[in-house]
Amino acid sequence: MNQKQYCTQQLQSLAQEVSKQAPFADASETLPLSESDQRFIDTLQFLADEQTTHDEEFFQKGQWLIGQCVANQAHVTALIPRDLFWYFGGDCLHFMPDEEISQFQQLDEACHASDNSDYQEERARILGLH
Repeated sequence: MNQKQYCTQQLQSLAQEVSKQAPFADASETLPLSESDQRFIDTLQFLADEQTTHDEEFFQKGQWLIGQCVANQAHVTALIPRDLFWYFGGDCLHFMPDEEISQFQQLDEACHASDNSDYQEERARILGLH
C-alpha cells in the first residue's frame, strides 16, 4: 500500500467517525447543518472519495479542512490521523511539532528510496509502532 492509498483509507475512516459527531450526527431536515458545517462535511466526503484525484485542488481542500478542524471543530481534531497533517502539508505543518515532522520526513525518504516499500510497514518501523 502506498501513501496515497493509506491516506485515502484514513480519510474514509475519518469521514465515518465525523458523521457520528455533533453537529453532523444530529443533522436532519428539521435541523439542517449550518452552511459552514455543510461545507466542512461536503469537503471531507470529497477528499474521502477514492475517485478524487490528488491534485492541487485536493491538497488545498485538505489544508482548508484541517485548518477548519483546528479552529472550529476541536472535538473532531483529535480524530484526525497525524498522517493527514503531513500528507496535506502547507499550513497543516504548523500544527505538528518538529520531532513529528522529522519522523514523517524520514518516512518519505525511506519510501522514495525503495519503490517496493509498503507505506504502512515503513510507517510502523519509523514511528516505532512494532
